[in-house]
Amino acid sequence: MLVDGAFALPGDSEQPIHITADRAQISERDGIATYTGNVQLDQGSLHVNADQLTIYTKDGEVIYITAEGTLAHFQQLPEIDAAVVEANARTITYYTDVQKVVLEGEAELKQAEDSFRGEYIEYNIVDKVVNARGGETSSRVEMVVYPRGRDND
Repeated sequence: MLVDGAFALPGDSEQPIHITADRAQISERDGIATYTGNVQLDQGSLHVNADQLTIYTKDGEVIYITAEGTLAHFQQLPEIDAAVVEANARTITYYTDVQKVVLEGEAELKQAEDSFRGEYIEYNIVDKVVNARGGETSSRVEMVVYPRGRDND
């Protein structure tokens, strides 16, 4: 099934976050850090590329992260021996407290050959539930799932 597993290696959240960007604006008082210009975030197996990345925190804990761009890119290894999960969208928001990823605008979620496309995709990591819908230009969603156990050579 698409995006099988816990969506992240258990040790990823314990790894330091490395961010590079052309510019950064950080307000500790407001709990908002905004990085712009060729942004790259790496934490364990998590990798995000975007034109702009905003991290929202409360009491020193990350609440959610928003990546925006022509097409922002997210990838993470859900578990050892699993295929990498990749996501592309104009806006990708990861809600750490409820473990949900929301993809908006030309959204695509992939793992191995399986894929899900639409203007809006919401993935509940804990419940392993995907909700998708089309947009104004295309009211349809597309899902491609390959049978397990087939010969991929």
